[in-house]
Amino acid sequence: MKILFTIILYIAVTTVCTAGSAETAKKYNDIANEHYKQEKYVIALKNINYAIELEPENGSFIRHRGLIYYKQNKLPESARDFITAIKINKNDAMAHFLLASIMGINKQNDLALKYANKALVLNNGENISLNEQILNLVSALNNNLTNSSSGTTNP
Repeated sequence: MKILFTIILYIAVTTVCTAGSAETAKKYNDIANEHYKQEKYVIALKNINYAIELEPENGSFIRHRGLIYYKQNKLPESARDFITAIKINKNDAMAHFLLASIMGINKQNDLALKYANKALVLNNGENISLNEQILNLVSALNNNLTNSSSGTTNP
């Protein structure tokens, strides 16, 4: 009987703690988002890292941290987080788009185009703003590929 009670108590405590940590992680994410909007990236990064400590498999939190790194011009760290977010959620159109953007910056146009087109398919027109951004990126990448293959460069 003691063993059964102990097991039930453990399950109850674990469930409450998990729910509490998820709620706490969301609060840290919300705080990070507010600081991000205010361009206080160091504080935003600290808070999103707290959220990720509590929920290490939350792709949205990891993508958010990638955005913060992007704003700090830490492109390798940013790309790493976008790749991790995609591994967690293969259908994350935003993470695909953001990774494509970094690859475009790094002149990896073929790979960038692959991720941008995947983002376009995943978004499926649901987020109109994201759709426009993806289409603009695809157009720019196609122009870069055309110009590089013809030997010309954009001014």
